[in-house]
Amino acid sequence: MNVCILSDTKVWGGAEVHTVGLAGALAGRGHDVSIVALGDDVFRDRLNGCRTSVAVRKPALPRPMHRMGFRECAALVRGLPGDVGVMVRWGLEAGSLALDVAARLRFGRTIAIEHSSAEMAPRTSRRLFGLIPGLGVWWYRMWLTWRFRSMASSRVVAVSETARERLIHDFRLPRRKVVAVRNGIDADRYRRDDAARAAVRRSWGASDSTVVVGSVSRLSPEKGLDSSVAAFARLTRLRPERDVRLVLVGEGDERKTLEKAAREAGVLDRVVFPGFTDRPWDAHSGIDVYLQPSREEAIGLAMMEAMACECYPIATAVGGVPEVLSAPGVGRLTAPGDVDELMAALDEATGLDPERRREIGRAARRHIVERFNAAVQFEALARVIERG
Repeated sequence: MNVCILSDTKVWGGAEVHTVGLAGALAGRGHDVSIVALGDDVFRDRLNGCRTSVAVRKPALPRPMHRMGFRECAALVRGLPGDVGVMVRWGLEAGSLALDVAARLRFGRTIAIEHSSAEMAPRTSRRLFGLIPGLGVWWYRMWLTWRFRSMASSRVVAVSETARERLIHDFRLPRRKVVAVRNGIDADRYRRDDAARAAVRRSWGASDSTVVVGSVSRLSPEKGLDSSVAAFARLTRLRPERDVRLVLVGEGDERKTLEKAAREAGVLDRVVFPGFTDRPWDAHSGIDVYLQPSREEAIGLAMMEAMACECYPIATAVGGVPEVLSAPGVGRLTAPGDVDELMAALDEATGLDPERRREIGRAARRHIVERFNAAVQFEALARVIERG
């Protein structure tokens, strides 16, 4: 089988990690695989781990993907190889309805992998002339786009059960059409490395006794990292004697905003912004308490990676995250946007005896290895793609 994976990628993140892993799994099962980068080509240098060759294509587009019309999309996919198309999506930001329809007509069979939590914004409407209630047309237009795009695919794969149920109930997709295959991680690569831990902590200015809290993610609004800064600032005021440091690994548009927030809270000297890393497993090894205060999250791949590296996870209960932190004693869930609750969980985690915190980290790793093994999950997803 010849599989063509289309990704309208903007930055390297969880969906892109998943795409490379899936491509490797399909190639390992004897299929010819191409990744078509419709945005930035972030794939070519990251395919060394694949067991067989995966081709990367970067077609020249007449305009940005979201502005291309149906005829332009049809011309694009006409020149692509493949018996089946795999559409990588994270909500409505990736690709377009025109691309989905053109791909379905070209390949005959397309599988959409939905990496978002499939959650619609609350329905609101403006008042006309300040008096007459509006109809909220924007909301219906968005809902219809979601539905039509999902209907354009032969099958839709959600990366969490929560997202699957939303697609079925909120967008009225047939239950038989939507399947959940959770993300998984490579537990052989993501494991605590004491040598790497010592090296990255030195680069962050943290001693062996420092409790390092932080994350490895895009610095973008949906990650809720402003809550990390606010909760950390409150913790330092409450426990001035505690040796703690906040490390936010990654790059993104929110960096300057987060730096400003840390400066205004008086904790910039205890907050570190190391920038992007191509060795996230080393960064995870250096973190003791992993914070994921996301406002939206499909399932939380970075948190799973951190858990595999024996971090103590604290995360907001959004999207499929509760499906990961589903066992007692492997971390803490907090309410979305509740900085007080986040700070209380952070206070508890950083105040634990180091060995007790390590025990929870080891339990978190066991939980991930047993339930979210990438090899198992990619094989299950490959079978979905093969069956159609």
